Amino acid sequence: MPESIPPEDARAVRWIVGVPAALLQLFAAACLYTAFAVRPAGPWDDGAYAGIGAACVCTIAASALSAVIVAWPGHRRLPTAWWLVPPLAMSVTAAVLAAASG
Repeated sequence: MPESIPPEDARAVRWIVGVPAALLQLFAAACLYTAFAVRPAGPWDDGAYAGIGAACVCTIAASALSAVIVAWPGHRRLPTAWWLVPPLAMSVTAAVLAAASG
């Protein structure tokens, strides 16, 4: 993709980049919500802890993919840097939750 995108194509590229990134961020948010919503019955509830870990891994994977889509060098100037804040925040939160849950 060229360094300077013509103005008539910039809107289409924003949609092509923004829609998948937004959908991945919504999926990551849903996974993070699931990780917070699961309540283990006690320290013996390995299934709940495994579910929390799996939801955290899905959150980190979807957030990372969303960040890669936004930060891809070919269209780097189109989405603003603020598009990287939600995936980073969700990834850090999921990593802390996964580490805290064991």
